[in-house]
Amino acid sequence: MLTCILLDVGGTLWPDAWPAPAKVSAARVANLGAVLRAFGLNAALASVLQQCLLAAMVEHARQGRQSGSLIQDTASVVQGALREVGLAPDPMVIAAIRRAMRVSPAGYAELLPGARELPAAIRALDLGCVAISNAHWRDGDDYRQDFADLGVAHYFDAVISSVDVGFNKPHRAMFDAALAAGGWRAAHCVMIGNSEHNDVEPARALSMRTILVALEEDPPAVSSADDVALTLADVAATLRAWVAAEAAADPRQVVDDARH
Repeated sequence: MLTCILLDVGGTLWPDAWPAPAKVSAARVANLGAVLRAFGLNAALASVLQQCLLAAMVEHARQGRQSGSLIQDTASVVQGALREVGLAPDPMVIAAIRRAMRVSPAGYAELLPGARELPAAIRALDLGCVAISNAHWRDGDDYRQDFADLGVAHYFDAVISSVDVGFNKPHRAMFDAALAAGGWRAAHCVMIGNSEHNDVEPARALSMRTILVALEEDPPAVSSADDVALTLADVAATLRAWVAAEAAADPRQVVDDARH
């Protein structure tokens, strides 16, 4: 019996790469400058600080992939970048700098087609809905604000960010955190995402059903997912079909499954 849907964000709900990167960069520099001024620091360092932050995050991600650790330690990245530009890594400054690197998608990126309707369909099916995302700068609260800015926050029961968990998908800790958010059982959940490696494979290892979405690129020749969808409308249709099939099954079995 399905009880909850786990939704990837980048490449599933909004683009993996946002348009107008220069505009996003300018917004980040403005945010960083405001933070530096608020702490009595040199706001003229904002541009070079952003460059250091981005380069450090790329290296952090590379090392994580190379070692297989999948660790996401954004605070250490910010700490190193601050030192590189000659600023003391005060914990309060570190937290503020991380938040300053978050730019709201409103005005910078649109939800992918169907990304507004899919969470609504999940809610209409009376299923839990959890966003689960690898992130560089955004914690769960940041994502909630993003979704509020886009008018879809009310559809999500929980938001799981790698910044909070400390690991990136496909690390099991990300999926454990998502399940723990509502006390859901993996076998009663569906993982929806655009990555075979990060979304489908780890979810299947936990006995979840999976749907691979191919919205920004061609579908793979082979996938281990239970379904491969070319649109989010197709995803919603598949979920409705699965729920309908369960409803048509022995009602006593459905009730018994729900109790365990």
